Amino acid sequence: MMDIFRQQPEEILDYGVDLTKWIITGDSVISSIAKSSPSGLNTTVSNGTTSVPKVWVSGGVNDTEYKVTLTVITNGGRTKEFEFKIVVVEI
Repeated sequence: MMDIFRQQPEEILDYGVDLTKWIITGDSVISSIAKSSPSGLNTTVSNGTTSVPKVWVSGGVNDTEYKVTLTVITNGGRTKEFEFKIVVVEI
């Protein structure tokens, strides 16, 4: 089941993704990239080369549901996608 979060259009919030249960001992994250669909939501990644990257989310259109995908690449050649939903709602 995909996590769903609510956020107002003017908020800038971060969502942490814990990779520690997925990444194996001896491997390390070399890249983390976030994107959203449909377009209109702004995403950036901080701590992108750690086992706990944060996806920063802002903007979006009121009453719109977005799927955010964080793609993680490791030094050992693994690629993994983590997904969650953001529902933008003006309160």
